[in-house]
This record gives sequence, C-alpha cells and structure tokens, in this order.
Amino acid sequence: YTSGSTGRPKGVAVSHRSAVRLLAAHRAGFVADAGGGPLRVALTASFSFDTSLEGVLLMADGHPLHLVDEETRRDPAALVEYVVEHGVDFLDVTPSYLRQLLPAGLLTDPRHHPRVLMLGGEALGPALWRELAALPDVAAYNFYGPTECTVDALACRIEAADRPLVGRPLPGVRAYVLDDRLRPVPPGVGGELYLAGEQLARGYAGRPALTAARFLADPYGPPGARMYRTGDVVRWSAEGELHFVGRADDQIKIRGFRVEPAEIEARITAHPDLAEAVVSLHQDGGRKRLAAYVVPAAGASAPSAAQLRAHLADGLPDYMVPAAFVTVPELPLTANGKVDRRRLPAPDWSAGADRAYRAPRTEAERLLAGIWAELLGVERVGADDNFFMLGGDSILSIQVVSRARAAGLALTPREVFRHPTVAELAAVTGTATQVAGAEPVEGEAALTPIQHWFLDPRPAHAEFFNQSVVVAAPAPVDQDALRRALTALWTHHDALRARFTLDGPGGEGGWSQHVSPADAPAPDLLEVCPLDPHHADRAEADLTAAAHAGFRLDGGPLLTARLFTTGGARPDRLLLAVHHLVVDGVSWRVLLEDLETAYRQAATGEPVRLPARTTSVKEWADRLRARTDRFAAQLDHWERTARHCAAPLPVDGDGTNTAADVGEVTVRLDAARTTALLREVPGVYRTRVDDVLLTALGRVLSDWSGHDTVAVGLEGHGREDRLFEDVDLSRTVGWFTSLYPVALAVPAADWGTALKSVKEQLRAVPERGLGYGVLRHLARDPRLTGAPEPAVSFNYLGRFDWTADGAALVGAVPGGLGGAEAPGTERAHLLDVVARVEDGRLEITWYHSRKRHHGATVTRLAEAMLDAVEDIVAHCARPGAGGRTPSDFPLARLDQTAVDRICGDGRAVADVYPLTPMQAGMLFHSLLDPDGRTYVNQVQLVLHGVTDPRLLAEAWQRTADANPALRTRLVWQDTPEPLQVVQHRAPVPVAHHDWSALPDERRAPELERLLAEDRDAGVDLAAAPLMRLTLIRLAEDRVRMVWTFHHVLLDGWSAAQVFDEVCERYAALAAGRGPEVPDRRPFAAYLRWLAAQDAGRAERHWRGVLAG
Repeated sequence: YTSGSTGRPKGVAVSHRSAVRLLAAHRAGFVADAGGGPLRVALTASFSFDTSLEGVLLMADGHPLHLVDEETRRDPAALVEYVVEHGVDFLDVTPSYLRQLLPAGLLTDPRHHPRVLMLGGEALGPALWRELAALPDVAAYNFYGPTECTVDALACRIEAADRPLVGRPLPGVRAYVLDDRLRPVPPGVGGELYLAGEQLARGYAGRPALTAARFLADPYGPPGARMYRTGDVVRWSAEGELHFVGRADDQIKIRGFRVEPAEIEARITAHPDLAEAVVSLHQDGGRKRLAAYVVPAAGASAPSAAQLRAHLADGLPDYMVPAAFVTVPELPLTANGKVDRRRLPAPDWSAGADRAYRAPRTEAERLLAGIWAELLGVERVGADDNFFMLGGDSILSIQVVSRARAAGLALTPREVFRHPTVAELAAVTGTATQVAGAEPVEGEAALTPIQHWFLDPRPAHAEFFNQSVVVAAPAPVDQDALRRALTALWTHHDALRARFTLDGPGGEGGWSQHVSPADAPAPDLLEVCPLDPHHADRAEADLTAAAHAGFRLDGGPLLTARLFTTGGARPDRLLLAVHHLVVDGVSWRVLLEDLETAYRQAATGEPVRLPARTTSVKEWADRLRARTDRFAAQLDHWERTARHCAAPLPVDGDGTNTAADVGEVTVRLDAARTTALLREVPGVYRTRVDDVLLTALGRVLSDWSGHDTVAVGLEGHGREDRLFEDVDLSRTVGWFTSLYPVALAVPAADWGTALKSVKEQLRAVPERGLGYGVLRHLARDPRLTGAPEPAVSFNYLGRFDWTADGAALVGAVPGGLGGAEAPGTERAHLLDVVARVEDGRLEITWYHSRKRHHGATVTRLAEAMLDAVEDIVAHCARPGAGGRTPSDFPLARLDQTAVDRICGDGRAVADVYPLTPMQAGMLFHSLLDPDGRTYVNQVQLVLHGVTDPRLLAEAWQRTADANPALRTRLVWQDTPEPLQVVQHRAPVPVAHHDWSALPDERRAPELERLLAEDRDAGVDLAAAPLMRLTLIRLAEDRVRMVWTFHHVLLDGWSAAQVFDEVCERYAALAAGRGPEVPDRRPFAAYLRWLAAQDAGRAERHWRGVLAG
C-alpha cells in the first residue's frame, strides 16, 4: 500500500514476477559488487514503507535478515551499536535518516561498519553525496523508484560527480522523460518521468479510474505495453544519466513564477557548511513567502542569512531566494524516515530576525525606509533589508516609485528590482525632475501615430475595437466602493475621458480627439448583472458581447464595467472593457493597480488618492509632432524595409479577410521548455524571448514562401520617453503602441548562427520602431504613406499573470488580456501571430482568414514554428552553445568574427569596451618592455587584526566580483583598436605563506627574495585579473600583504578605494554581517560618457590653447 492524496491508502497490485525481477537486478548489481556472498542485512524500515520489501527479498535470496525493533530504529546510537554488535553489512535507509546515523558513528566506528548502503525514499542532497563518494571502503548506492514500479526502478553508485544523480534504469526497466504532449525532451531539459518494463505493477486494486489515469499506453514500447506516470520531474544528462529536479505537484507559484523547491534545496546544500535543507511555502499576512530550514554540517556553524542569500543569488533569481532561514539541529522525520514538514518550527519574518539591524543614514535612505515600512506593514526597515524579502512585489514597487517621487526622489520600478535594499536603492536615486505635461488635460488633443494608423483609413466600425479583462474578486464586491473606484480612474486618467469625432461636412476634415475636463460630472460606469447560477456562463458571455458592442466614439465613455454576481454561488467577476484607442497592454497594468488601490481605499472609507500622474498622451503627441525632423535620418532604413512588404505569401483562396472570417490555431510549449525559454535561453546568446520567437517564425515563413527575406510587422510598447529628459510615461494610460515592419533574413544554418543574425537585425531597428509611425502618420512622408502593410504580424505579449496576494478586488485575471472587434472589420494582415505566457506555458496563436488559408495550412505553420522553438531550446541547452554579438558591445565597434574570436561561447565574458587614451598609452609602453615590468605596481602592507588570511583572500575575491575593473584583461591583436574584456569571474591568484614560526633574522632576506621573484614575474595583460596577492602570516593576528597589479587597471585613487572595500568586506565576513560598501558606477559608464563627447570640438579647443 502507498499513501493517497485523499488519505485513503492505495493498494498496488505487484506480481511475483515483478518482485523476482527486482531481486535479479539486485543480485546482478550491488550484491555482485560486494563479492556475491551473503550479506548480513538489517531491516530498519517500517513495514508500512515499501522499501521494507528489499530486506524480505534479500532474505529469500539467502542473506541473513535482522529485524530491528522500533525503539532501536528511533535511537541512532542504539542502531549503530546493533550494527556493530551483529556485524551488519547492508543498510537500506533514507538520506534524512542516514544524516542522523552518521554523527553516531555508523561509518566511523573502528569496530565495524556496513559495507553496502542503499539510499532511497527521497532526494539525496549534494553535501551527503560528496561525503559518501569520498568513503574508500563503503559502497553507497542511490536508488529511486515508486511502489508502482516494484520499489526500485533507477540506481547509481555514489561516486565522484558534480551533483547527485538518480542514475540509470535497472535491467528490464525503461525510463522516458516526456513533455506535456508525451514527447521526449532533449538532454538538459526537465520533463516528467515515465517508467515502463517488466517491473511495472498491474495497477491499483479496486481503483480502475485511478489506474487508467496513472498507467498509460506506452507509445514507445511493444504493442500493449503500459507506462507509469511518476509525477517526478527529471532531466537527462549528456552522459545518459538522470538528474532529479523535483515533484511536478510540488511546484509552487510565487510572484507569478513557478518554483521547484527541490532546485532551491539543492542550491542551499551545495554550501559546504550545510548538510540538509528543506524549503516550504508559507502564507503570512496574505503574502506568499519561502522559508528555508537548514541543518549545519558536522563541525560547522550555520552561515548567516546574509551569507546564504549571497550564496543563492549567484545561481538563482531573486524570487527563488527564501525570505527566512531557520537553523535547526536536525530535520524531524516521519516513521518512514522522511522529513515531517508539519513539525518544522514557524519562521520569523521580522525585518531584523536574521541580520544585524543597521539604521538608515542618509536622508534618501530614511525616506525609502519609511515608505517601505508603510507599504509592507513592517515595524522598522533597516538600510540592508531587501524589499522582496520583506514581502514586496512588482505592484508594490510601483507604489514605492510613486511615493518616492512625491518625496522628491527620482526612481524607476526597474531600479527597485536591480537594487532591492534601502542602501543600494538610495545610492542610485536622483532628484526628481519636474515631469512635463502631468497636469490634467481637457479640450482638443492631437492623435498619436497609432491612433492615426487606426482612424485614418476610416474603418466602417471604428466604435467596435476593444480590449478587456475579467477580474476574479476574492470576496463579495462592495458595489458602492467599486463605483467610487471606477469614477476615480475616469477622473485621474485623461485618456478615459476622451471622445473622437469626424470633423467637417460628412467627416471630410478627419478625426479629432477631445478630452472632457477632470471635474466634469462622471458617467455611471458600472452595471451590476445578477445571474442565475445554473446559466451564469452563457448569460455572462451574452452580456460581455453587448458591452463590447455598446461604445460610441463621439459620446463616450470609452470605459465600461459589468459586475457579474450569482448570490454567492461563485466568486463575483468584473468585466472591464475599454476602447483600444485609449488603452494598451502597459495601460492595463496601471489601470488594474489603480483600481485595486482605489477600491481598497473606498471600501475602508478613506479618501481615494492615486499615484502621481505622469506625462499625458497629449504632451507626448505634441512632442512627437514638433520633432518629426529628428527621425528624418531613418527614412532610408524604413524605405528599404518597406520594399519587402509587397512580397506575396502563398494563399489557399482569394476570399475576404474580415474579423468575421477569422480562424485561429493555438499551439503550446510545455512548462519545462517554457521555463527554459524564459530563464535559460536568453543568457546563452543574450537574446530576448521575442528574438527567439522571431527566429523560429522567420525560418518557417522563409521555408513556406520561398523568400530569403520575409517582412513581419512588429509591435513595440512605444513609450520611448528617454527621447525627452522631462517626459515620464510609466503610469500614463493611453495607446502608445508603435507598429513597424522588419525584413528578416534568417540564415539556413545552425540555430546559433540564425539567432545571432536575427538578434543583430532587430537591434539595428532605430528607436525601437517609433520613427516609422512618426514619419508615416505625422510627417506623412510620401515614401512611406503608400507602403503596404506586411502580410504577417507578430506580437509577443509576455506574461499577463496577475498575482496579487491579499488583494481586495483584483485577485486574479483569468484568461489575461482579451479583445473584440466588429465582425465586418477588415484585417490589416493575412496572418497575425500572437505569443504569450499563460499559466507557465508559452502559447502561440495564429489568426487567419478561413477564406484565404485552410486551417490545415495554418496548423502546419504553427506546429512548424513550435518545433523550431523546441529545437532552439534544445540547442541552447547543449554544451558549447552560446555566443555574443556586436550589439552586446556597442562601444567596441566589432564585427561578428571578432566577437566570436574574443568571446568564444560568451558565457565567460561580461563586457568588452575600448581603452581610455591613458590606458592605451600604458599598454603601448608595456608592450615595448620585453621584461613586462613597466607600470607594474607592487604594494605591501602589514595588517593588524587579521586572524584568518583565507578569509582575507575571500574578501579580495568578493571585491573583484563586485568591481568589473578587477576582472579585466586586454586584447590588442587582430582588433581595430586595443580593447578591455571583462570576465564574469576572475579568480584572484593568492599565494599563502606562514612565517609565524620563522625567526626574525630570516624574514627580511626571505621577503626580499619573494618580492624580487614577484616583480620578475611581471603581469600578463592578456589574462584576467591583472593582479595577484601574496599573504604571509607573521603572527596570530598579523599578516603581510603583497598586492601586485598593473597600473593600466587602476590609478592611485582607485587603488585606495579597492583596499578600503577589501577591509570592509573582511570585517563583514569575520563578523557574519553584510558589508557596507558604496554602490559605485561601473567603469563602462565613464567610457560611454567619453564616447559621447565631441572629440573634434575638444581638439579645436586644445589646439587653440596650445597655440597661445
């Protein structure tokens, strides 16, 4: 019997034949490895645990079996004594139980220890793996298997390896790693494990439905074969071995991301001072947070929370770093030897629970700490506290930015994510400049380029072109509070008060936009719709269709809301529909955030106060119209691109192409590949997700059409507010989208070459496509006004996973962002390809006219694109895949060949940029010196109070990790100019000497010899880092440090700054606290500033000065 999720145990029907197959596998495996003779076996498992069958089978094969009573099992010291007294050779235990037996001397008792260990029942951590692999005279095995495959299905010998393995299938067992469509996944990509073969059980006794759900037809085995769906996520290695990733049903969702606790646990236990870890999800104050429970390794003390966060941050994204760390002497176990999560202590979430509190020092730090404390409901916030560790999320980050701006600090949400502590964020804040055009708008407002694109062709049903969301409320909705909230949105956001009219007789004068005053009487925006619970879905659909068809452009309002209630039979649902002329994807996030804020305030009787306004749509449109000349230099680019838009695509018919004709085909990437696409693929070639999708789409369209170059219409968010210093569009509601064509030439080569080519073509688009709409619709340049639209459009919407823990109204947005248009509306493209991530899976939908293309045609295209995406994901998972492109290093001015030569696969290189004139001069003189000593500096200091030289070396390494200049090497051969190459990591060479016992009279000559040898070694400018250390222990608390570095790396001021940081990092490591180091701008920022200077003007100035 095995446990069931309902609490009712499941009887697993296992045949004698399957049990005998398992015994045969053991006989040929670890028994043969141990010499083939009898083994004294101890049965330590409860009989309710399937692993107890192992001992019975071994007894049947002639091995003496010792039945260990429960009292002895629960006392590690007593069990070890039993093993010694009876000469037990074989133990079968869980990793958690073994962790308790090891300190009791199981493998170190000089009298006797087992020869063979079988581990199973739960995942084996890397620390225990390493410990067992190092044992010379114990054969340890890691076994994996569900009861449904007769206890054991996979196994491996625990030997040297980078990380724990699950192993290979036992003889007669077949293992498949499959995606959601039961297709094999490539090595390196996670998928669900399915088992088949002669050990498979018959099913669940008396549970035919459950048997059918878990025991499936085996599409890869002989006719009639079945396979068992384990629910475990694994991945193949390149060597054909399986690595355990986690349970498919253990995945949790936090901050919109799916998280595998086992992945975090594996990373935690990779720390040398930790033996075990368990990660769990907790609900605290309405917020989801991760807590980690850690057990120190034998003889070690647990690292501080700050040290663990730094350890995890090297390999995990911030949302996977636990908010609390709890040190426990051991993990509580169930009777079966598995971790009993119910007995783990509650974590302490308080801000200062796991680190020394450091009060904010500067005014900016104090302002930010106060804002965080208020928003997060925390009593006090220290300078080193992390916003996300205290429960912050992306929604709250917007409010941080808004309140900081109101307090006079300039911030962006991106900076909150990049600098998540108070001290880090305060260091990058500027003084908030006055935002232009933030005052309420009324009267006539110019149209944006995208509004012209829609209105200028005079669409027959202009009033019916909408976007919408459905909000699932977590509790019954306060209707009066909702009305107040909707009115606040209408008053606060100018675009929602807009109306559009055709001017002149018969509308000959064109379209104009008018905005009602903010203090005008607000319309009733909410209609409450009580529904019969038995017919709610159909009634909601009809009312939704009516809402979409009910807009009037000339009268408004262009926002409507319908609240669907069923008297408590299901949660209340709120439809929000807005005409697309006044809203886009970015706007919806702002609207939903403001709706939640306004509703929460209204429901508690507070005055409704929304975040500060940003630049209006009117101001933006006026700026673009006044500056069309700045885009004139892009005309040649857009004209060349537009020529490709006329190329025809194959069609199946010549019928109409209206909204009524639309058919759609949707394909989905499985969750494992989607995770790889979002988190792993971008780093391989420094691509964005849309680069990957467009590479796949371009290859498919090229193969289908026969054109080497294919035109695709793209959408950008259009909020390029960096064009104007005083413009901020981050919280402006309106339609800003930029539509523009690209001409993609996808090489018919390997995917790496194709990705790099498409990436560079997309990076070459000027101003992210904004200029195309300005030149075509505002400047009305005749070379573009008559250009045809591309036959295919592509839009990647990203994630629209709305997760708002503790929300009052906007609890979830099922289905994401939707839309509707009049059936007779003419479509702009033959094919519209829209990709988004929904519930952790990439969806690609192809919209087409059923009168132009058959469904089968579009299905083939959609599946071909999905196959291409899967191939790219697989390619990027292979060893050796990767590389950089010239756009990654704009200051270096390299071509692709040079980038490949300098960066290789790109994984080790962080940046490439030119030398300053002074550095170039130093390099020139250094290359003229055959001994390589020119500009080599040798600094020596005697440091008092340093008791641990290796900790000092670690402080140096962390300082190098934090400062790109200290990870730099130089390249000067086969490049147009000398370059600096910054490595992601550059181990600092350190030589350790202990002279504490060396007589004083010998120290001076020994030091002179050492310094001379160090000087004679010079510095290799082509190998990072351009420095090295010698640390000499002179006494218990005194160290002589010799720091040798090349002057091209640092000037005198910088060298002093580096040494100050090293001292602070050493002190922090010794005290177990976080370091207090300044947030420095990287050297590359100076080089970007230098490159932007007018060299000709400077030359003229200095020539004049020198001429007198």
